[in-house]
Amino acid sequence: MPGGSANVAVIDIGTNSVKLLIASGDDPPQQLKFAQEITRAGEGLTTAGEINAAALLRTINAIERFSHVLKQYDCDHVFAFATHAFRMAANGKKAAARIADETSIEVRIISGEEEARFAFTSALARTGWHKPHMYLIDIGGGSVDFVHGAGDEIVAFRTLPLGALHLTERFLSSDPIDADEFAALLRYVRSVVNLLFKGGELSGPRARLSSDQTGLVASGGSVTTIKKMIDKSWTHASVTTPKLRIGEMRRLQKRCLALPLAKRRRMPGLEPERADIIPAGLAVVIAFMEGTDKRVLTVNPGGVRDGVLIHVTQNNFRW
Repeated sequence: MPGGSANVAVIDIGTNSVKLLIASGDDPPQQLKFAQEITRAGEGLTTAGEINAAALLRTINAIERFSHVLKQYDCDHVFAFATHAFRMAANGKKAAARIADETSIEVRIISGEEEARFAFTSALARTGWHKPHMYLIDIGGGSVDFVHGAGDEIVAFRTLPLGALHLTERFLSSDPIDADEFAALLRYVRSVVNLLFKGGELSGPRARLSSDQTGLVASGGSVTTIKKMIDKSWTHASVTTPKLRIGEMRRLQKRCLALPLAKRRRMPGLEPERADIIPAGLAVVIAFMEGTDKRVLTVNPGGVRDGVLIHVTQNNFRW
């Protein structure tokens, strides 16, 4: 039987996908299994304001399949949480209750602040961070969590409407992607990022920090997918801390925009189900690199689910 009797599982019910992380109950925990399914819980949320029946059924079916894996690994503790789509949907609480009824797995809808804190916890633990300040972005399907951290403390955080699925549904309808549509997406993303740094309380800290004092860390499905597309040999299990460079991402973005969706689906390193939203994900990452004047960012393969795992194992398996 894989692992020991104190194995712990974290189920991350996101706007675009459901992810399963199983680890030992040690401190620090050791990953035993990772799996994910694209379910699009937030499909159509922007216009309808609710999680639709088909999206909820896809999510429930994925969690039911994961439940069989939980039994294989003798998971004593299971922590399931939902993020942006369930927070924003008018029927989010009812949808979470339906998941619990169908799968016997309770779902906690976490706040934007909790999401940011868990992403930051993971970044500190997994990247070997050594600079005094960190700018962190965690890119989901519905939103982006931004954190400015100093040491091991969060100075400021924001939840921004820049999720890859949300942006795709709002701005991109043509195939191949129309240049004017993508230009409108870029203008919106850049306006949100510029307002964050130049129009609010973050403008002061950013202006005072030199490049050797701070750096940019990114996590989320879009980020790890971009890394896989650029470096075909990279996996989540790689030992070295992965990096992404703005030049290579701009070249990848150009290739993606030149291809129709059917051909993007065949690009190495890209899950076919993410092919429609990866141009938006690239736009967000590049905009934050430009906004923070960074040519290189550090990839955290963990993210929110990993932060939850660290938190519960250090908190005697309690939220």
